[in-house]
Amino acid sequence: MLTPTFRTGRHLLALLFGFAVAAAAQGSPDLIWSFEGHAQSVRGVAFSPDGQFVVSGAGYADSRAIAWAATDGARLHSYDHTPHDVQSVDVSPAGSHLAVGYIVTGYPPGGETAVWDLETGEIVHTFGGCHAAFSPGGVYVASGGGGALRYVYLSRISDGIQLQSWYHGSYVLDVAYAPDGNTVASAGTDNTVKLWDPKTGDLLHTLSGHMDDVNTIAFSPDATLLASGAGGWDEPGESTIKLWRVSDGELLDTWPGHSDRVECLAFTPDGGHVISSGGGTIQAWRVLDGELMLTYDEQATDIAFSPSGDRFFYGTPFRIVAMANWELASADVATGEPAASPLMLQGPRPNPLTSQSTLTFALPSASPVALTVHDAAGRRVRTLLQGDLSAGAHHPAWDGRDRRGIRVAPGVYFVRLQTNQGSETTRLAVLQ
Repeated sequence: MLTPTFRTGRHLLALLFGFAVAAAAQGSPDLIWSFEGHAQSVRGVAFSPDGQFVVSGAGYADSRAIAWAATDGARLHSYDHTPHDVQSVDVSPAGSHLAVGYIVTGYPPGGETAVWDLETGEIVHTFGGCHAAFSPGGVYVASGGGGALRYVYLSRISDGIQLQSWYHGSYVLDVAYAPDGNTVASAGTDNTVKLWDPKTGDLLHTLSGHMDDVNTIAFSPDATLLASGAGGWDEPGESTIKLWRVSDGELLDTWPGHSDRVECLAFTPDGGHVISSGGGTIQAWRVLDGELMLTYDEQATDIAFSPSGDRFFYGTPFRIVAMANWELASADVATGEPAASPLMLQGPRPNPLTSQSTLTFALPSASPVALTVHDAAGRRVRTLLQGDLSAGAHHPAWDGRDRRGIRVAPGVYFVRLQTNQGSETTRLAVLQ
């Protein structure tokens, strides 16, 4: 079993004063069960919303999705379709439907998503696109990509009607639906992520910064952040992970990623970590500051977390499906002990503030919170948050304006976080 290496009190000093403390554990995942579940490489995995079962899908010689009991891996049901190459699987939030995305054989190849009724085991509708994601209410499915397909579609499950069609402009490699239902994201071979409004069909933002294909994307549980992973065939090539703010498309952070293309990534249910795989490793990154927390010697093609966040399910290129314990689930990631106080970023991002800065913090448990901005004389300029918040990561933003909506004068300001676990303060410079 892997024992993560945790930081002690000196890591808190690093957060406050900005020097780096690097440490990461190396080993193998703490497996609950693992076996060869498919005849080909596993391409997609998903957890049911009640945590009782998982689904995996594989390629041409297998061309099926299989449901397994989460507790022991017992095979529950197989969803067999026309021989196609499975690329993605997703279970609807109510646990009533399964979406399986396929590369359709032929020339030119295309993409197709089949939505199955999990109770009857029958296909309800098929839609274009091989990368599929349900809306948070389970009413719609977003699907796109497959072969030369450059479109993303938004369709209603009840009657199969296509409501929106978006042209990404390049081959689509992944699709994600924000947990708040307000955004659909598509990733492509043009090295960008595009954010779409599912209600109006408008293009909200184009996220540009990768130098290679964007293979995988995921929204944070609170829908304020999006993580993207790159790698493909472009020169000079890259395999980084980038963290973006959804509201305005601003790039917040870039993490080193892997030695080869990033195959998949996922946020933990509490929003505190991103887990990714590529180049023969699975790695966990802390969202607060981008620090690499642990490394597993394993290659995953897709990863899904249990709703409780204590386990993760993954598939491999070697036909293996596996369930493992998530080893950072119950410990504070800075000390290895039960969390005692909120953790701020090294500083708001960006800092200095231009138009807006994100102020990320994590709560170990639900708490009343006051987040306020003060000037150099200690006068309160703005109250950003006041009220009860749930445990986990939060990402409020400040636009550089006071309580009257007037832009503050250039200078140094202090952001103070007060909770029932304690208080912390960080600095933020404002430019003209």
